[in-house]
Amino acid sequence: MHRFVTTLLLFALVATAGCSGAKEVAKEAAKAPNPLVGDWTFQIDSPQGPYAGTIALTENEGGSLDGVLTGDSLPGGVEMTNLVFEDNKLIFKFDSGEYGIIDTQVLVTGNAFAGTINVGGVGDMPIRGSKK
Repeated sequence: MHRFVTTLLLFALVATAGCSGAKEVAKEAAKAPNPLVGDWTFQIDSPQGPYAGTIALTENEGGSLDGVLTGDSLPGGVEMTNLVFEDNKLIFKFDSGEYGIIDTQVLVTGNAFAGTINVGGVGDMPIRGSKK
């Protein structure tokens, strides 16, 4: 009987230690940065020729994404709004100034993306990019 109780206590200790380890792993996973965070380069194939720039994505305290888009005609950068990342699709808008609000939707695969931007009055144009 003594051996049974000792074995039971040892099992309980190991099981408790395993749970603590699992909790630590879960905490570390929760702290892992969003893989989209960082600087990305992009190119838009427009009717006037290629348009290049960068996208800087950060994660705010609430865990949501914030972004700034800088390009050939947007040297000061513009804030990206309505950022949503779901099912490997990144969707956002930005105010281009001259062409108004531009809707963007890309599919992210690893460190690359491809998709379209929609410019009012012009239509859809391809966009592609990669993480720096």
